[in-house]
Parts: sequence; C-alpha cells; structure tokens
Amino acid sequence: MSTNSDRLRRITYRSPYGPGTLFWRGGLLVAHELPGAGTEIAQAPSPGHAPFSAQVPSPTGTSDIPRTPDEKKLVRQLEKYFIGKKTLFDLAAIPLDRSGWTRFQASVAVALAAVPYATTVSYIELAEAAGHPWASRAVGNCMAANQYPVIIPCHRVVRSDGTPGRFSSGPEWKARLHKLEGLPFPGMD
Repeated sequence: MSTNSDRLRRITYRSPYGPGTLFWRGGLLVAHELPGAGTEIAQAPSPGHAPFSAQVPSPTGTSDIPRTPDEKKLVRQLEKYFIGKKTLFDLAAIPLDRSGWTRFQASVAVALAAVPYATTVSYIELAEAAGHPWASRAVGNCMAANQYPVIIPCHRVVRSDGTPGRFSSGPEWKARLHKLEGLPFPGMD
C-alpha cells in the first residue's frame, strides 16, 4: 500500500531553455532534470534508490506546484541560476535523497559542492579534495550518474588539460552551463 509520502511528485520550474523538473518523494529531492531535457525513463526510482544511478524518473502526469519551503526555495534558486545570476546551492540545506549513497559518493558530492561558482576543477583535483587521490576514474563515473545536475555541479569538472570532458546531458548542455557561469569552454562558442 502506497502512502502520500511515497508518491513521486513532479515539480517544474521555468527557464529560458524550457521547463526544468524536480522529482520529490517523502520530502526528499530524488532527481533534477535539466530544462528542456525531456528524458523519459520507464520506471521511477523506488524509495532508497541510489541518486547517483543516472536514472531519471519518468515525467508522467501533470506538474505539482511547490508546496514546502524547501521546494519553493529550490525552484527560485534554479530559476535564478538559469537566467545567469550567481546562485549557491547549499547541500546541507537541500533535502537530497542520500539513502543509496556510499561514503565515497557522499565525499565526492560534498567536495564538488565546495567548488565555487564560475570555477572548474579537474577529476584528479576533485578526487584529492574528496580524500581519494587515486580515484579520478571513479569520480568521473560518479559525475556521469549525478541525479542532481547544477545542484551538485558536475558541469564544473573538467579534464586535467582543461578541456571539458564528457557530460551526461551532452556537450551542448555543458557548454551552456559554462557560458552561464562565465567559464571558458574550449572548442565551443
């Protein structure tokens, strides 16, 4: 039997790139889908699902309106961010579903959240900051499966040579996010 707190809530916000989507369950943010992404995955994650799984819930049904102070604040922050205003996301204040995180994933998320707006860090530097200096490849895998793009700013992670590297939402999105923050993006205008 499902309770109201088990129900996946889909909240959209506005941006110049189309609507973005936040997925909430039981007062916790379980995923963030970038504006205009339109990614459809057949099955929503169950409670306790690892947020670093790269599985975004299916955007079925209509969008709920933000109800809680946490939902309203995050919607305002994301709308501000996507019009190019400096926005800081405090992971300690955002109720992320961390139930499936390993200690490694948590350390990477915390280290990445500390990377300042309009700044990049290499995979190696991020691994060192997270306390795992030999785990740059694992850090890359963590970034590829980030359920909270922008909130956990995986777009700020670049290769050691300064080139952008991969991004789960594609190079166009990484370039767009870099441009929003005033960061260089070699090879793309």
